Amino acid sequence: MSTLQLKLQDDMKTALRAHDSVRLGVIRFALSLIKNAEIDGGPQSDDQIVSLLSKEVKKMSEATEQFAVAGRDELVKEELVKIDILKSYLPEKMDESELRAIVTTVRESMPDAQIGQIIGAVMKQVGSKADGGMVSKLVRELL
Repeated sequence: MSTLQLKLQDDMKTALRAHDSVRLGVIRFALSLIKNAEIDGGPQSDDQIVSLLSKEVKKMSEATEQFAVAGRDELVKEELVKIDILKSYLPEKMDESELRAIVTTVRESMPDAQIGQIIGAVMKQVGSKADGGMVSKLVRELL
């Protein structure tokens, strides 16, 4: 069992004792995502769990935008709280200047590479610490 998964389980127990129903629900949801991934692909590493949680945060952010367009402010607030809880389990994202330096280095080491190859190499290097959209944007700027 990964360290992140153990942390989620410990935090679930703490939320249960504190009667924090919102945090408890979000953590149980995260653990169920991990369990479903384990059923499909075996034990999950911390990086795989971070990827799962990042995808879910992205989905929730998109849902928040839709709720805002529909004028459902109560749902927007509810989703933002859930997003904040999930983000607390994700590593800090790289800032643009750090990411730009990595993209520049990879670009210089692969002078004849296509855009997709450069993006792939950068994403392999930074993992879940950077947003793929930002990496793509920076690679396109440098070409």
